[in-house]
Amino acid sequence: MDLNERVGTVQRTQVLDLLSQALEQGYIDLADYERRMSLVHTATVVGDLTSQVADLPRQFHWHPQQAQMAPVTPTVGVDPEKRIRTMTLASVSLGGVALVTSICGGVGALFGVAAILLGRPGLKSARNHGLALTGIILGAVGIVFSLCAVGILIFGDGVQPPA
Repeated sequence: MDLNERVGTVQRTQVLDLLSQALEQGYIDLADYERRMSLVHTATVVGDLTSQVADLPRQFHWHPQQAQMAPVTPTVGVDPEKRIRTMTLASVSLGGVALVTSICGGVGALFGVAAILLGRPGLKSARNHGLALTGIILGAVGIVFSLCAVGILIFGDGVQPPA
């Protein structure tokens, strides 16, 4: 193996894929991954690429002889159901924050709008429908309470308590 042989995009992509797998499996942290990733992007020779995975376990080592024969496997994105679940949980959380902050001069309305927007994709999912509906309802109630709080702040000075 000639460590001074030039590399191309295919080889860089293969090493980036190995680093992504190492990150996913917890062998490197995000800061280390980003540092190594920038070094891989600027790599010009084989030695530059092999040095980025040399300290990792054997399954993450890159061998240029096998690189030409092995096809590049595309990385799999985030599962759409997990993404919807995360958005739905964020919707419920933001809906609760909207209720709590609604007394703060209407700030809760901002959180309520975010809760409604994040809850909408979950309505189409049978698994997340109930949580999504909860987040949307909490967000809407937070908006209504915020509007009431703003109304009290604006028009509340003229109201006299009963004698």
